[in-house]
Amino acid sequence: MGDEGTPTHVLVEHRKAENELEELQLTNSDKSKQRPSRTKAPNQEIKRKEPAKRIHVEENQSLDVVKSFAEFISANFTVLTESMTNSFQKLGENLNVMNDNIMPLVHWPESELSEDISEQLDVNEANEASEKHSNDEQNADESATGQAEPPSKRKKADESAAPNKFLSSLEKKANTQEATGPKINDTLASHVTSIMRQKPEEESEKNLFQKILRPENCPGLSKITVNQVIWDRVSAEARTGDVKMQRVQSALVKGTTNVALIADLVLKSSEDKDNIDITALLDKLWKLTEDSLCCLGAANWELVQRRREALKPQIFKDYAHLCAQKVKFTDSLFGDDVTKQIKDITDDNKVNDRTEWELDSLHPSVTNVIQFLTTLFEKNLSYSSLNTARSALSTIITVDGMSIGNHPLVVRFLKGVFNLRPPVPRYKEVCDVSIVLRFLKTLSPVSSLSLKNLSHKLVMLLSLVTAQRGQTLHLLEINLMSTYDSSIVFTFNKPLKQSNPRTQVNPLVLKAYTHDESLCVFSTLKEYLQRTETLRATGSQLLISFQKPHKAVSRDTISRWIRTVVQLSGINLDVYKAHSTRAASVSAAHRAQVPVQEILRKAGWSSAQTFAIYYDKNLDTSESSASQFQEAILTR
Repeated sequence: MGDEGTPTHVLVEHRKAENELEELQLTNSDKSKQRPSRTKAPNQEIKRKEPAKRIHVEENQSLDVVKSFAEFISANFTVLTESMTNSFQKLGENLNVMNDNIMPLVHWPESELSEDISEQLDVNEANEASEKHSNDEQNADESATGQAEPPSKRKKADESAAPNKFLSSLEKKANTQEATGPKINDTLASHVTSIMRQKPEEESEKNLFQKILRPENCPGLSKITVNQVIWDRVSAEARTGDVKMQRVQSALVKGTTNVALIADLVLKSSEDKDNIDITALLDKLWKLTEDSLCCLGAANWELVQRRREALKPQIFKDYAHLCAQKVKFTDSLFGDDVTKQIKDITDDNKVNDRTEWELDSLHPSVTNVIQFLTTLFEKNLSYSSLNTARSALSTIITVDGMSIGNHPLVVRFLKGVFNLRPPVPRYKEVCDVSIVLRFLKTLSPVSSLSLKNLSHKLVMLLSLVTAQRGQTLHLLEINLMSTYDSSIVFTFNKPLKQSNPRTQVNPLVLKAYTHDESLCVFSTLKEYLQRTETLRATGSQLLISFQKPHKAVSRDTISRWIRTVVQLSGINLDVYKAHSTRAASVSAAHRAQVPVQEILRKAGWSSAQTFAIYYDKNLDTSESSASQFQEAILTR
């Protein structure tokens, strides 16, 4: 770079242009000297031509100068453009950094922020005054020694100090740890921690509470009891819970009583300073403080137990041991090693499960089998689950020449389970298919739907018009698909749930529904195939994810899509699950006088009894029935 910040190559080009201009001038002057004079020509003619030659030379010189200046400007413009671009980039980076630092201020409370800013301004003013004083002294020393720091360097140092102060302030705000005060005596701190985290002895606690008496003129420290008229009408469980909370309150009141006594003792001593016995006063203060800490420690321990009891119903019963009183607490309610405790409990449960039944697994007694089934019953399993367990045991265990499941005692036990916990179908009624169809009509035209809504609509239509399980929809593949003018046919190369060696799985036929294109599974499927053609990387499964990387979906995902559509239709998901669409579909077909054999073929059943027992349900019209009953009465 040059002295004035101009790049070296630009100066070289400029000087080169000046040299060429000087050579051109010298050449023109030499030519004018060497050109022969026209002596014969009249002086008047010569004088008339010389101005023309001079003008021509001056024009050439001007053009050369303009050309050189243009080249100089062009070179300078490129350099200046690059310099300005770099400057704007650095400015953008600085603005981003400032934005990142300022964003946390948005989340600070306004009152707190104003206080912090005012405090920081006061601190900054004090720091600036001290820095100015120190800088003046430093400048005076440097001036005396001749080693004064350049102003530009001092300015950079000042600029770097401001962000450091800002970041330091932000660091204090970002600290979420509990604020602590000055340390106290180490021995005292240890004893206080022990008192607050251990269970007090019942006898000593009882004697302590009896010893602490409420001041006569302080009714706010009295014991609070439940009104007798309320107490007589609450349950025993509620009484037990209230008694436990009374212990917490009693401990707090007793501790507060001692605090009030300490304050009263200090007040009396301040009124009679001349006659104070310091030793006796300190002894009383020590004793009152000690008893107060013990009361507050008892209250803290009781509160921890009540909090654990409140959380216990939400904890898996195998880990209920964590709520036991002997489990010590720290800063965490269940202790610091809760993960290790859970692992130990899990290992113990596994060992207990293996050692609890000390018997020959292949030759157990009838009593052992009934005990095992009783354990399953106590785990709230259904009659169907217990019956399945009996069938499994019957395949390998025989007693007295018969399978264990046919033993009279086992049969009698299962009859008792049936009476106590009779099996009930999940669905006594099915939802109205028309509710779902009305919602699907709103998802049209299919060409304007997102891939997510298109996928949901296709899956729901497939489930309704085919009455197939989620497993069947999951096995649909495009390489086993045949397309015709008004239908699409899917075949299967994998076994379905209803597959068996004696029967062949029927192909799945999807026909066009010309009465209402908004409910046409044929047109919806064609749109889906066209939309997903470029998204299929590998595999031939029909249904793929609508999110990247658009992989084949699982059976659970298909069921979740169906549940989503059912919920968006306004149907209660607590009552009807994804599989309920199968029952709703075939029940609606049966109500529409579709032959049972066609329903069995479509749904993949071999027996009409299966359809009659599990899937032929009445329509859920409880509200409409009530309305009809009301109208019948009121119109009389």
